[in-house]
Order: sequence, then structure tokens, then C-alpha cells
Amino acid sequence: MTVLDYSAKIKSISDSLGTININVDEDEMVQVCLGGLAQRFDPIRMTILARENPPSLFDLQSMLLVKENHVRTKTKMSEGQIFFLNSNGGQG
Repeated sequence: MTVLDYSAKIKSISDSLGTININVDEDEMVQVCLGGLAQRFDPIRMTILARENPPSLFDLQSMLLVKENHVRTKTKMSEGQIFFLNSNGGQG
């Protein structure tokens, strides 16, 4: 699941709860979001939990997107390096 999918799911649940008069404030949504993150987001989670004031949901989503894109780019580079080494028969 991507960060955008995850954020949309949290927002959808919050909206559904709102229809039965259960209001979820933004700080609660940030806490829920942090609680359900994959392990690769632990550095962000620890940084945010150490803050005195939590970020907005929008700011949190932005941080998570940056991390997700970084991981995706790093993975693509690794795959490219493996392809290069295999296509050269492992010779440098």
C-alpha cells in the first residue's frame, strides 16, 4: 500500500465515523497514521513522537511521501546495479 492509499484510507474511516457523529481530530488521525506505519518509516515515527507538537496530517503525509520516494529510488538503483553486473557476466 502506498502512502497516498494509506492516507486516503485513514481519511475515509475518519469521514465514516463523522457520519455517525464521532469526530476524529487531526492529532488523532496523525497518531493513527503513525501507529500503522510499516517498519521502514520508523525513523520518521521516532522523530515525530519526540516532538512536542505533532505535525499536521498534510505535513506528515509529505514526510512519508519523501521517504517512500527515497526507498523506491534506492530500490531501482540497486536493481539497475544488479542488472549491470549480470549483463557484464560479473566482470568489472
